[in-house]
Amino acid sequence: MRITTFLLSTLILLGACKKAKELLDITFRFSTKNDITLPKISDTEHAVIDSIVTITTPEITNTIPDEFKKNNADINKVKELSIEGLDLTIKSPTGQTFGFMKNIEIYIGATGKNEQLIATKTNIGSIIPAPTVLNLAPQNVNIIDYIKGPTYYLKVKVAITKTYTSDITIGSEIKFKAVANPLN
Repeated sequence: MRITTFLLSTLILLGACKKAKELLDITFRFSTKNDITLPKISDTEHAVIDSIVTITTPEITNTIPDEFKKNNADINKVKELSIEGLDLTIKSPTGQTFGFMKNIEIYIGATGKNEQLIATKTNIGSIIPAPTVLNLAPQNVNIIDYIKGPTYYLKVKVAITKTYTSDITIGSEIKFKAVANPLN
C-alpha cells in the first residue's frame, strides 16, 4: 500500500510540476513582410494545363530573433514558433489578379534543414471575382529550428492555369505565434 501511495503521490507531483511549468509559458505574436517576384513566363497570355512554377526567394536576413528580444524572450527558450496566417497581396503590375493560379504552396527552408510546408491555398481560380489578396491556410508545424540561423528562404510552388506576360511582385505578410518558457 505504501508503494502505491508513493507512486501515486509522485505522479501527482510530476503532473503538478508540468502544469506549473506550462503556467510560465509566454505567448507573443509578430509578423514579417517580404516581397516575392514571379518572373515573366510568356510574351502572350494563354491557357495551360496545371503547369507548375517554382521559385525560391533569395536568402532572407533573419530579423525574427530581434522580435524575441523585443519581447524579453531568449530564442533558445522558445518552445514553439508557428504560423497563424500568411497573406499575399499583388503589388504590381497594376490590375493583376491571382486569377492565373490554381493552387499555391509555400515552404520555408534553411541551410542544413529539409524544406517544410508552411501554408497553402487551393481552388484559387474558382474565386469570383479573381482576388488581388490571398489568405493562405497555415500548416500546424513548429518552425523554430528554421529561424535560429542568420538566414532562411521561402520556396513558392504555384500551379497555374494560364501564363502571365510580366513579372508579378507579390507582398507577403507572415503572422507568427511564439511560445517561450524561461524554464526550457
